Amino acid sequence: MKSRVFATALKEVLEKTPEKSYQEVVSRFKTLVKKRGELRHLPAILQEFKELWRERKGKVAKVVVAKPLQGSVKTLLSRSLQKKGFQYEEEVVKEAVGGVAVFLGKEYVIDNTVKAALSKLRKQLHG
Repeated sequence: MKSRVFATALKEVLEKTPEKSYQEVVSRFKTLVKKRGELRHLPAILQEFKELWRERKGKVAKVVVAKPLQGSVKTLLSRSLQKKGFQYEEEVVKEAVGGVAVFLGKEYVIDNTVKAALSKLRKQLHG
């Protein structure tokens, strides 16, 4: 929770700061976090910030695939998500083996990967 508060504060300051001054602001922010004794939370703060910063231009739709999508499939999916107000972001995860998983914001929408199918089958066999 604390990391979200720090990340939100940093995002709000950077939105009002010229891009050429970002480095200075981030440096001062890290100094502030250190002075407050919260340095151990810095990785979580930066992760939260990264998500908030991307979302300022619209929610992010993360598309997880085993191999990069190509051509018309990628174009169609990207356009469809953009029409619904999402930024297309592709993440290649070899462990997915095949198929596609789509996450809208922090919500899980669909996991149609081979890895997920095998996991479901394993649960059914051992469940």
